Amino acid sequence: MFDYATAMSRLIEDIASRCDVFGHVDMQAVLVGCIKARNCHNTGLYARTVPLRFENGSQTIEKGAAVYRVPTVVHEDNEILYIVSFCLPRFQDLSFEDEITTIFHELYHISPHFNGDIRRFEGRKYVHGAAKKYDELMKTLSHSYLHEHPQPELFAFLRPSWEELACAHGGVRMAIYQTPQPELVEPITLSATAKKKRKRRGKRR
Repeated sequence: MFDYATAMSRLIEDIASRCDVFGHVDMQAVLVGCIKARNCHNTGLYARTVPLRFENGSQTIEKGAAVYRVPTVVHEDNEILYIVSFCLPRFQDLSFEDEITTIFHELYHISPHFNGDIRRFEGRKYVHGAAKKYDELMKTLSHSYLHEHPQPELFAFLRPSWEELACAHGGVRMAIYQTPQPELVEPITLSATAKKKRKRRGKRR
């Protein structure tokens, strides 16, 4: 049976080691897994990168009147800062070029500070910045990787369709990792002034 997450981890590790733009990525703190597609449609989620820290690498965040903390995730004695997952079989049925570009797309979301936060762009569209420029950059980076560092044995598994891959190996094993949910740490005690403001807002409604 083909171990999809292991094969993808090896490919991502090679990409990170060869591309200067990913020189900050420590694969010991990155967990690579799979997501099972809910339907067979060829549109929808292909992959996602989940950061395990909040902005600037903080493990806590204030929301309303409470403080939340992201649980520490440990895998094989390593603390994990990011979970990168690929939606199957949808991702596998993309064209080879789109698969490689998508991998670069997800890796580029990892903060250059490698602190568990995402890479943030200026302005309201802080996740991708100018989406068109983001996509163009990912194509440029992925094409450069394939041209300068061909490793066909590492990405050969991306070329067949999902059905072909499964038939060739007697099935595909998918490692699925659940995204940890922020936990309530402590409620924030509101000042008397803050409580009055809340009551006034309630009356206006």
